[in-house]
Amino acid sequence: MLNQGEIAMRKTVLFFLVVAVILGGTVLYRELDRERSEERSAPGEGRTKINREGDVEAIVTFLSEDLGTPPAELTFKVELKSTGFDLSDYDPAETATLLNARQEKLSTGFWWEEEEAGANYLRGLLRVSNKLPAGTPFWEKEMDSLTLQLRDLGKSRVKEFHWVF
Repeated sequence: MLNQGEIAMRKTVLFFLVVAVILGGTVLYRELDRERSEERSAPGEGRTKINREGDVEAIVTFLSEDLGTPPAELTFKVELKSTGFDLSDYDPAETATLLNARQEKLSTGFWWEEEEAGANYLRGLLRVSNKLPAGTPFWEKEMDSLTLQLRDLGKSRVKEFHWVF
């Protein structure tokens, strides 16, 4: 049989365990909700997308704007971080594919302007001409979406970044 002191101690421990579980759940919910809100941004917002799948974290920001006429090129700021995948030989221009709202694809003609690089970190600008082979714009502001795919990044076969305008 337990005495009053032992009962009080067990109640105290149980109380603090319940509080820790509730606080941990609240923090986790807020983080997941923040990530979901980045994906559901209103038009003109949420130009930065984050993909944490696999062993490489990728942060991509769509920098181009259509201010009445389609831009000559599409530009993305790309930042890659990894602790388990060597990024020193990775070239995003060789693995990138773009898809527009008409399901047209661009997978050639990309170029990479490296700003900072190391075995576990890569940052720079990924650029591509905004022209289809026929000379028409690949992306223009009337289109409601754009998707960038980066292949062969660590354990993730394809990392995908989707913008809705």
